[in-house]
Amino acid sequence: MYNYILYDLSSEDYFAAPAVNRSALWKILDTPASYKWAVDNPPETTEAMVN
Repeated sequence: MYNYILYDLSSEDYFAAPAVNRSALWKILDTPASYKWAVDNPPETTEAMVN
């Protein structure tokens, strides 16, 4: 478990980490139902998201 700030972390490593990310926390703050919907219906990955 990380208990410090990681700089220069690749997106691949960030999203592979077994933790809740910032975007998920924002969804939960909106409503738990919106978080569940986002988890169950992830956006389609586009080239712009990868680059």
